[in-house]
Amino acid sequence: MWALAWARFDRAHLNGEELTLVFADDVVLIRGQNLARVMEDVIGLRVECLRTIPATHGPAVNAREAFIIEIKIHSSQSAVTQATLPLSPRLQFPSESYYP
Repeated sequence: MWALAWARFDRAHLNGEELTLVFADDVVLIRGQNLARVMEDVIGLRVECLRTIPATHGPAVNAREAFIIEIKIHSSQSAVTQATLPLSPRLQFPSESYYP
């Protein structure tokens, strides 16, 4: 069991069937279906617990509910740099100034 503090939460990214949560020292990769609902709860800081469901139970799950098949946690500073999160150009450090 892992426990991660919301105070250390940095950002999240949803890309199809993969949701990435980035904390100060940990990256959580979640694979599944209907993860937009989980993303809404992440944005509202309402997630208390996440767990996987065996793939054999997939058809029995309500088609609108989130269905998590895999959770991976990388606990290291290097995991943050290895995460494949596309950054907005505004989040990068451009050479030009933002001030007119």
